[in-house]
Amino acid sequence: MAADSPAILGAGDRVGKWEIELALSPGVPQTYLAHQVDLPDKQALIKVLPKGADAMANAKREVRILRALDHPAIPKYYDFGFSQANSAVWLATEYCDGVTLADYVREDAPDWKQTCKIFHQIASALAEVHTGGFVHQAISADRVRVTRTGRVQFDDFDDAVEASELERAASPADLGPLAYAAPELATQGRSPRSDLYALGVMLQETLTGRSAFPVMVTADRRAALRFLDYKRKEAPPLDPGEGVPTWLRNIVRKATEPDPERRIPDAEAFVMWLEAAQASWDPEPVAPPVAPVQRAATSPNAPPRIMMVRPSIQSPAVPVLLAPNSPEPTAPETPMVPIAYATTAVFGLVTGVAAAVLIIGTIDARYLNLHP
Repeated sequence: MAADSPAILGAGDRVGKWEIELALSPGVPQTYLAHQVDLPDKQALIKVLPKGADAMANAKREVRILRALDHPAIPKYYDFGFSQANSAVWLATEYCDGVTLADYVREDAPDWKQTCKIFHQIASALAEVHTGGFVHQAISADRVRVTRTGRVQFDDFDDAVEASELERAASPADLGPLAYAAPELATQGRSPRSDLYALGVMLQETLTGRSAFPVMVTADRRAALRFLDYKRKEAPPLDPGEGVPTWLRNIVRKATEPDPERRIPDAEAFVMWLEAAQASWDPEPVAPPVAPVQRAATSPNAPPRIMMVRPSIQSPAVPVLLAPNSPEPTAPETPMVPIAYATTAVFGLVTGVAAAVLIIGTIDARYLNLHP
């Protein structure tokens, strides 16, 4: 299908439980904005592939990959099916209301700190992809979207495959956009490290606002291979310049090493490099000082307060009446002994002595009676 082919669907058309609102892209696949019929507030990106031998298999592969991944920068899978009326396979995923990273850079020119925030999300999502056992294969500034709030999302996973299927799935002639193609693709297949190379090129372009390599589109494989050979042997190391911190320049250089064995080993390491300097590009907000607790003022006519005070470990708490607006009592330095306790002790002692005297007198009287 040609890139400028007419849209398969129009506003008001339905596929499954989704109603089309408008066409977004006339390319292959065609994409549309839609909403769920019974939940109008739930929007989705509808991707439509014309019926073909591989359309259903490709859709099922993408569904399998999206279901296996869970990251804010990876679109959520919703639904897929086949439209008999349009003879097309369709796939519904989470819709991201943003612009491509390429357009974002042209329009807003993010500084290096904003760029770090964007690429922390991208690299974190790529780490999720690689950890899940997949390779994206199509990382470029046209395949990432950025919202007004700075949220990032991969555009699609059309070309993503399981790492175990790379040799069988990838065509030797399928090099993709040459600016992002890793030099080793001339002689080797794709790998997670070829994704990292593309990520590094994209980082260079975002930091500088210009293409890392001259735009080159060619159907001549020999010319493409010569370009990759130039990248491997002659191209100077990518460097965003002195306006960027040295540590960030090093990330660009290590991510775009021509030799994959000397490249940043994986996306998790890319994330760790960014996070090691996070205090410089995304400092933690300073917590406001905790205000001292202010006790509510009471009026002169307020009723007295009752507070339970425990004088000592051995004695129970006793109620103490506090006058209005009186300060809180402080703990005494020595244990308090209630007067009631002392009185009880004295009373017990006197009672005991009297009882003893009475018993002795009784015994003496009996003794006297028995011995006249």
